[in-house]
Amino acid sequence: MSSQPSQRSEHRTDTRHEAPLPSHHPFGATDCAAGCAASSQRHRIAAETREVAITSAGFAADLLPPHWTAHAAPTADGSVYLLILTPGTGTGRAELVAPHAGRGWAIGITDPVTGTDTVLRTTDGDVAYQATLADAVRAARAALQPPAQPMPDSTPLRPVPTGRYIDSNCLIGVTDPRYPHIVRARTVGSGGHPHAMLPTLRRIWAANSHDSRALVTRLLAHDWHYLDPTTGTRTSVTDHRRIAGIGLADSPDARHNADTEPEPACVVPLTAVGELDTAWLYLLDPAEDTVTVHTGDGDPISRHPLQH
Repeated sequence: MSSQPSQRSEHRTDTRHEAPLPSHHPFGATDCAAGCAASSQRHRIAAETREVAITSAGFAADLLPPHWTAHAAPTADGSVYLLILTPGTGTGRAELVAPHAGRGWAIGITDPVTGTDTVLRTTDGDVAYQATLADAVRAARAALQPPAQPMPDSTPLRPVPTGRYIDSNCLIGVTDPRYPHIVRARTVGSGGHPHAMLPTLRRIWAANSHDSRALVTRLLAHDWHYLDPTTGTRTSVTDHRRIAGIGLADSPDARHNADTEPEPACVVPLTAVGELDTAWLYLLDPAEDTVTVHTGDGDPISRHPLQH
């Protein structure tokens, strides 16, 4: 899994690495047709993992303890991209294979100094794929940190000034259990970065009596200029409408009266979210009181409880 295999190729001592992860090594095609198909598959995997690894690097860094770093890098042959997590001390590091081909995050723990290269596996010996980025970061930290060292929960984000993040728009919505690939969503004009939006959604959820279904109904009633649970009902002098406990609706006050209905929520396949020119997508699950963070292309990267 290492992006520098030449440093360890003659020094591997960990016997648990005898079964490589799928899709990492060249395919042994014996004819032209098979070779072309294998090459095409490698290119698809490289492109798919590159996009996810690069997009996830910044968010992974926010989930790590101080002095850890996260960056994306390809393997030596370029067949797959890795998300590399490096602790502030020690010589080991975690190499996460970005999700592809329907699989989740796979994790390898490498140490070029000792020559070990271990893939995290389940008790049955299968690769321990992680469904979300938060789960993968947590598993990698547990594998790299000494057992006696307490490991704080990696799901809550550390409070940091949001000014260090580029402001962005986003979509907030929900999927219908009957049609899980269809998204109903509203736009939010600013404050869309996960470091700002996740704490905001948790505060709004608390301000709305921890009722996720009621919260989804209120969020889908309007497009939003921004979300802020401290917003009151005072009449706005701008072209927006204040919704108490939610935020500033992106609709002129003059258009809101008993005879006026707001524009309907956007309905789009999850696979087509990338066409909506948004930076992030947040999908609420009222049944589980959770929110899943997606990139602007619709790829899920982490899932978080609304209960903080």
